[in-house]
Amino acid sequence: MALTYELTDKLGVYAELFGEKEANQEGVLSAGSGLAYLLLHNLQLDASAALRLSAQGDRGYISGGLCWGISR
Repeated sequence: MALTYELTDKLGVYAELFGEKEANQEGVLSAGSGLAYLLLHNLQLDASAALRLSAQGDRGYISGGLCWGISR
């Protein structure tokens, strides 16, 4: 489940709650949030972080990225 909010026409934020479960293992519940900033009409900069809420799994992550839109 995710909530998103557009702060400006170029800056957006989100918060999410997500889980994953592999066969024969306990499920992992995590919460995360992030920012997306539109640099150009087809170029976006992303940053996000998440923390594990359950006892199993990785502690969390910090991530960044660049998204480039290709028009047809």
